Amino acid sequence: MANVASVNDTIIKKLDFYYKGNHYVSDYSSLNDSIVEIFDEEVRSLYFSLSDSSQVVTYIHPEGYIEYFDNLDMMRSSLEEEEPNRIATRDLSIMQKYGRFYLYDDDGFSGRMIIVEEFGGFVVSHLKSYKTALGETANFNDKTTALKIELGSDNLYYKFWEDDHFSGRCLVLRTTGGRAEIRNLKDYPLAGSSKSWNDRITSISIDDKL
Repeated sequence: MANVASVNDTIIKKLDFYYKGNHYVSDYSSLNDSIVEIFDEEVRSLYFSLSDSSQVVTYIHPEGYIEYFDNLDMMRSSLEEEEPNRIATRDLSIMQKYGRFYLYDDDGFSGRMIIVEEFGGFVVSHLKSYKTALGETANFNDKTTALKIELGSDNLYYKFWEDDHFSGRCLVLRTTGGRAEIRNLKDYPLAGSSKSWNDRITSISIDDKL
């Protein structure tokens, strides 16, 4: 996903994703973090049809490419076919489910930041009320523009949800070597919407299973 041109305030970007085993690519125009027009008719029609699912998943593969699924069950079935041995044998102890990650309110890992560090099957039901290690209320609901996982256990699934209590659309990352990052969530379209994942994350869950 990269900017290829800019005309006044309109930016031309490339939409590049997989869905149900097919690869879709199209340039699109973006203004103020919103899609104005997707130029390829087939890609445009398919992309906006994803709005029919309120549980659509944006999965960022460890290699960096985007794949959309209608829901977590569809994602689980697909990954079990691709990596059956890894999926079937995951059963980490609480001490192995260690993670530390950072949320930033500006791109490129800048601006205001909160640190989340936990053991076990960790959840944040609402970022507005999450308490930091210093006991302060984070008030970070719909604020995240970049995120970095630096000390996570390998092959953990980090699920970032659009709504509180793990509902709505979901962005999923899997750690490799205990690490994963997104420099700018504006580059990751919210499937079926003209908006991106920027300033959309409300709740978080982490586990070794989908």
